[in-house]
Amino acid sequence: MTTNPDFTTGFFAIATSKGQNRDAVLIDSFTSQAPMLRCMQWSKANRTIQHVYREITDIDGVGAFDLDGVMPDLKVSFQLGDAKLFPFGGRMEIGEDTVRLMGSADQYFREQSILLAREGGQRLERAFFENIVTTAATKSKIFSYTKSEAPGTLGATIAVVSWNAYETCALYSPAFLKPDGDFWELERYHKGAVYPNRNGVNVFGAYVKLMAGLLLANPKSYAVIRNVPLDTSTKDFPKTFAGVMSELIEEASPNDKTTVIMPRAYKVRLAGAVSQFGTNNALLQFDSAFNLRIAGVSVIGTPNIPLNFRLSTEVESAA
Repeated sequence: MTTNPDFTTGFFAIATSKGQNRDAVLIDSFTSQAPMLRCMQWSKANRTIQHVYREITDIDGVGAFDLDGVMPDLKVSFQLGDAKLFPFGGRMEIGEDTVRLMGSADQYFREQSILLAREGGQRLERAFFENIVTTAATKSKIFSYTKSEAPGTLGATIAVVSWNAYETCALYSPAFLKPDGDFWELERYHKGAVYPNRNGVNVFGAYVKLMAGLLLANPKSYAVIRNVPLDTSTKDFPKTFAGVMSELIEEASPNDKTTVIMPRAYKVRLAGAVSQFGTNNALLQFDSAFNLRIAGVSVIGTPNIPLNFRLSTEVESAA
């Protein structure tokens, strides 16, 4: 798996700074089925449950001037925005008698938190991807693979994001990082004591919670394409696809942290097409380890984005 060097800083570095092996296991579980979370940049929000930012709309005045001459006035125009952080997690209970058989409630909840981290990572990644597509639509950064068709859901959806720590990144709330280094909050109900649940059964209870959000403050740093054909079986498709994606990558102002994000199932189809037609070239390159690069940019194939990805609003309107 290709890992962004910045993954070792910020949120995840704080989580593991106490040297607790359990937190390393939690993070591995959190990202094991969510490769985008591991490769994207993470930054600390400047508020507990939101992040206030400036969206630059224009920069003017930078230029050359004579020695000892008058320096030009610089003008930076911007508008304020805020990216909201949302809680991800859930509650769990275990019966008092079951705890006595298993050992301890603390052990049970910590083991469960590892399993919950995996599912939480998958759901968070899906939410982030939907956020990227939705935001791209509002900023005119969605393109259709076939120019004669309006952007829709006829084929696959693929995003290109150029991550950076200040404008385009995942956000975490430092207020919810535990002093002992836990990367998400695990709290016991009733101070860890047994209590009767809604059904009158004596149980121990706990909840896990993470506050996270996505900052997309610069529309020049991302782009989305939809209606990408699901049929990759024609000989010319890999070459045509590489050309279209190369143009999309340029729409996202590529840097050394740019990532192409697509359904893993679609990445598998591309690998089959390249293998069948022998079309590895400078723009579309697969290696024996299933790593794919398009125009030199790494491609992440995630299982959390279906081939026929649809926004939640599109699903509702179709119902």
